[in-house]
Amino acid sequence: MKIAIATLTASAFLLTGCGSGGNNGSSSNTQQTTTRAGTPITEKQNPEGIWLGTTKNRKRAFALVGPVQASGHQPFHFAIDVGTHRYMPSIAGFLTSQIRTFSANDVKSPFSATRLALEGNITSGQFLTARLVVPGSSNDTPVEEYAFDYNPDYDRPLPVKALMGNYSDLARTLPGYGGYDHQSPLALTVDGHGILSGHVNGCAVTGTLFDLGKNQKRLFSLTLEATPYDSSTTCFSGKRGETRAVGLTGLATLTRFKGDNVDSLLFAATDATGERLLAGAVAKQ
Repeated sequence: MKIAIATLTASAFLLTGCGSGGNNGSSSNTQQTTTRAGTPITEKQNPEGIWLGTTKNRKRAFALVGPVQASGHQPFHFAIDVGTHRYMPSIAGFLTSQIRTFSANDVKSPFSATRLALEGNITSGQFLTARLVVPGSSNDTPVEEYAFDYNPDYDRPLPVKALMGNYSDLARTLPGYGGYDHQSPLALTVDGHGILSGHVNGCAVTGTLFDLGKNQKRLFSLTLEATPYDSSTTCFSGKRGETRAVGLTGLATLTRFKGDNVDSLLFAATDATGERLLAGAVAKQ
């Protein structure tokens, strides 16, 4: 199995009605139409990058948004912390940005059998907010809301070889620990060429990490193959009872959460149908 990860950078916005922005701080619920310096926004804003923040219920979250593709769309993946750094995928899809807003249709989510839509506001390199809604619904209550701050690590490039190492929860309790961890539910190893292997919450995974090349950002494109150990446990949100290997593609980055003592590999991916989603954040030993 192979995982390909390409380096990227992105920004996060504040959502109307969201909880706190940034890594753990609070943020305004007011829709942003100016920069923090008060300058009116007249140029098209780009949501590309790494974003760290929270949901409206103050769960920690991250978002990875890739560069604009030939189609004019940008791939995105949001993930939320369900406790003790256990991140699970929230939504994924392709967005289109306007002057200071962005939107996405046919959004995939493990929380809904119905395709959803995403709408949001952004100030490039500062903040991003988003609302997950049911298209055409008379109920104006969003399914979820997100508020993010831009992570400047996106603008600090890393070569793939800098990702080399072992990743597991032991890194937080034993900084500098170097051995591969067979006990943690999420443990990975990456070699100097970006070849990745390990296990993620009930799945064996393999893959390769790739940077994005000319952009020289800290966001990686990800291709991944994951195989559930048995039909009773699976790493995929949205699908259970399978044991076959599944190919997924997505994004990844290496950064540090606010208040953490180690860097973490953040990753999120989906299969071609959007029915199987995988995400995580694992500390580097």
